[in-house]
Amino acid sequence: QTLLASTDAVGGALTGTAGNDTFVIDAGGAFTVATGGGADTLEIGAQFDLDGAKTNFTTGELLLTYEEETTPGQFVTHTVAVQNFTTDPISFLSFDFDGGYARGKLGVLECANIVQ
Repeated sequence: QTLLASTDAVGGALTGTAGNDTFVIDAGGAFTVATGGGADTLEIGAQFDLDGAKTNFTTGELLLTYEEETTPGQFVTHTVAVQNFTTDPISFLSFDFDGGYARGKLGVLECANIVQ
């Protein structure tokens, strides 16, 4: 199942199924992802730059920040929080590594198990 942040996010929340889901973040804002199991992919749209990632080991949440250039030299930061990442992680993170990809041709990272 493919879930789009711009159309399927009610209040910024995307909830997956027990199967393999793809969460597509193609809009700015503050989003929350709950995977639900399976080999899930989180895709950050090519129009954004992945800025950072931080795991909170108390809550198990992975917080990703990504930026959008709104005007030349002006950036807006957005977030996506993956709930329970330490126990129910995303399997793949897909984003534009170098600014040269279009949707469908993004680079993909396989997420490793995180040990505290």
